[in-house]
Amino acid sequence: MMIKEPLYSIKESLYLRLGLIKDDNIRNFTEQALNYADEEFWTYPSSLSGRYHPKENNGIGGLVRHTIKTIDIAKGLGEFMLYGNTSRDITIAGAMLHDIKKGGDDWFNYPAIHGLLAYEWLKDLEYKGPIDELIKEDILNCVRYHMRQFSEPKSEAVRAVNATDTEQIVQIADHISSRKELSFLPGLELSDKIIKSYLR
Repeated sequence: MMIKEPLYSIKESLYLRLGLIKDDNIRNFTEQALNYADEEFWTYPSSLSGRYHPKENNGIGGLVRHTIKTIDIAKGLGEFMLYGNTSRDITIAGAMLHDIKKGGDDWFNYPAIHGLLAYEWLKDLEYKGPIDELIKEDILNCVRYHMRQFSEPKSEAVRAVNATDTEQIVQIADHISSRKELSFLPGLELSDKIIKSYLR
């Protein structure tokens, strides 16, 4: 199954979610990072083999669809589990950027070290604007440790399983949005006809 929406609408859908971030500085940092993302981030599938993600996360733009799903899940978990807008903003920003370097620098494969690669890339990003360095580090750690026990090298995994609340929400949201048995398109409600067919 290939998702047929044009790429600009997938990209626009992700950028629209910047509005979920209340803090101007966190939102501006996240937007600038997205502006510097490799073209492959916007066009590649979430799984090169197709084995690890539902069909809607694969095909052209699949990685962005997966990212949008991760954001939406993280938002819901953050509303339930976190106190205060700053923590929720950190979580949404982390979810938005968690796979920004999934293909490394050459996008030839998807290394398990991509959380660390993204962390280093974001740390070196020439950001124009103010942001609290501790908040920035919290966002970057959500990205760095999002693969939890699957993080590489193993020293990263040891730290990742001892996640902060914000990091843990990004980990859970990423995991849920990649499950084949939880296939859905973000922002789309099921039609009454489909719901009724399940209730028979």
